[in-house]
Amino acid sequence: MMSVPTQQGHARVRYQRGTLRAERRWYVLRLRGEPTEPGGRRPEQSLRIGLVSELKTRQAARLEADRRLALLGVADRQQGQRAKLADYIDVHMAGRIAVLKPSSRAAFRVYAGHLRRELAGFWVDQVTVQASQLLVARLLQRGLSRPTIIAIVSFLRRVLRSARAEGIAAVAIGPRELALPRETRPRRPERCFSLEETRRILAAARWPWRALFGLQAYLGLRAGESLGVAWSDLDFSAKVVRVRQQASHGRLATLKSQNSAAALPLPDPLAAILKAYREVWTSNDRGLLFANRRGEALWAGGVRRNHLAPLLKRLGIAPAGFHAWRHALATEAFRSGVGAAAVRQLLRHGSILVTMRYSAVSFDDLVRGSDTVANLIQTAPEETQQCGARISSEAASTDVLGGGALNNKSEGTCQEPASKQDRANRTGEVP
Repeated sequence: MMSVPTQQGHARVRYQRGTLRAERRWYVLRLRGEPTEPGGRRPEQSLRIGLVSELKTRQAARLEADRRLALLGVADRQQGQRAKLADYIDVHMAGRIAVLKPSSRAAFRVYAGHLRRELAGFWVDQVTVQASQLLVARLLQRGLSRPTIIAIVSFLRRVLRSARAEGIAAVAIGPRELALPRETRPRRPERCFSLEETRRILAAARWPWRALFGLQAYLGLRAGESLGVAWSDLDFSAKVVRVRQQASHGRLATLKSQNSAAALPLPDPLAAILKAYREVWTSNDRGLLFANRRGEALWAGGVRRNHLAPLLKRLGIAPAGFHAWRHALATEAFRSGVGAAAVRQLLRHGSILVTMRYSAVSFDDLVRGSDTVANLIQTAPEETQQCGARISSEAASTDVLGGGALNNKSEGTCQEPASKQDRANRTGEVP
């Protein structure tokens, strides 16, 4: 059992950060003072931090409040033992990394490396909100992406929470107390294989890669899920593929989430590819479709680097990874009119919002959508061309998906004003 070197130390005065409120034009920090007599009540004190118009955000006001507290000698950390941040990170990683998946272990090691580099020599209780904000600024200057910076900060907050729970002096940093970078770069369109590219890849690929690429192209499996498929997961008579495990860093592991486990339909073209591959398959003890000479699961990174990338280069296809087939499945399914709920089940996403982001929209899709609306405008009768028309429930029920409801009479919200004679006919008044 690893132990972290500590030293006895106590916070100056009493641990508190106060309650920050926006009162009219001012940010006000309310604190509890020290009692005038033993056992007495701690009086409430207030401190103006700054004008709301000057401190634009709550994060800025909190940083200024922490600076004022430090100048006043009020503690911004918990009482307890002190420990070096680098030492405690090692203990934190040793105790928790064993229960993580290999991919999470690798990511946590990267985050810990960034913290050791940027906060070298820091004690745990010296990692204040201000120090954390400077950490964000340095990571941004080094060119790290916004998701990576957010992940590093989240890991740091997890380390500090763990330290406080173990009685080590550490600051409690809330999720909204840091100003994190916003995404300013335009979002790049997700790379997805076209139907023609997929046909060329499957035709040119050799065994066993044709079977592997087929699983991803027809079912949208993740790379690790494809490499974890065993023959026992295939039911050719029922036309079903059961996703039960994945290969991660050369080892079989549980799936990404509970939503990932599912029984997917086995299309006839994919079944034909897998049956042909079965004739040339090299057996292994675990019955995996894809394994190395020792019968162990393959590494997705090695397959992509050594087999997929050279094949794409030889065919003159732009570089892409295995995930391009998941985006391609979502894109082509939506274009063919498959419902969003069905696409979500195929990709096994936990949220339909994630599924919608997987669909790549091309300029041709925009042209088709614009032309469809333009044709409806041109072909609709004049009496229905009204701004903000509300179609009655009877008309809507006659044609829910088509444009038939547009040809029925509707109640408009911005019709042309009636003439004086029409109003007179309705009300009986003399025009």
